[in-house]
Amino acid sequence: MDSASDARWRAAQNAERAHAHASFHSWKLEELRTHSHFFSQKFLLGSEFFNDKNILEVGCGPAVAIHGLGQAGLRLGIDPLAGELRHFYPNSTNNIRGMGEYLPFKDETFDVVLCVNVLDHVQNPFAVLKEMQRCLKRGGTLVLWLQTFHILRAIRKALSLVDAPHPHHFRDSDVSFMLQEIGYNIDYRRYERASLNSSISVIKQKLIISGLKSLLAILFLGLHESSYMCSKTS
Repeated sequence: MDSASDARWRAAQNAERAHAHASFHSWKLEELRTHSHFFSQKFLLGSEFFNDKNILEVGCGPAVAIHGLGQAGLRLGIDPLAGELRHFYPNSTNNIRGMGEYLPFKDETFDVVLCVNVLDHVQNPFAVLKEMQRCLKRGGTLVLWLQTFHILRAIRKALSLVDAPHPHHFRDSDVSFMLQEIGYNIDYRRYERASLNSSISVIKQKLIISGLKSLLAILFLGLHESSYMCSKTS
């Protein structure tokens, strides 16, 4: 899988930074929705799955999933913008600045690694998946979710040039191939068309531009959602 150029990745980070600050109040609503329903809806995971486990969230951004997992043993989030976005969660001390391609942790540190709506934002997706595998304990679980597109590769490459926050636009089969190439065991896989209701919900949160973009992507660009749970077996 191709890496994004430094300039393209910086453009994506600038877009993420601007979106986060423009959407400050709405992130809190999204945070509550995500924590209440996301893991059960997308992965059929009950809250007990995270009990007493050491959890890393790669690409935590402002809507940090680990903040809703108080039952975990250790919770750490890493993001290139973590320092700038710390005011979103003033009581959190578990977010550090860094890139998924170079995780500053020892081998086999975490029971669970979360990567939610991140892989299409990074510079080198393959390297991020490889690093997350390195940091997982043997038998640990990668919980991966991202939006994918059921359209021709040429159209996806064109989207990568004009869609500032997303340097990559994957098909679900691209994601599956990378995971298997690295050596993950895919234990759970869910692939479904993105819901129109989710776009309408974003619009209702007054994120008009984001909601309209999502709506158009669903209607005309084959926007889907891909959910994976993968284990590290070796």
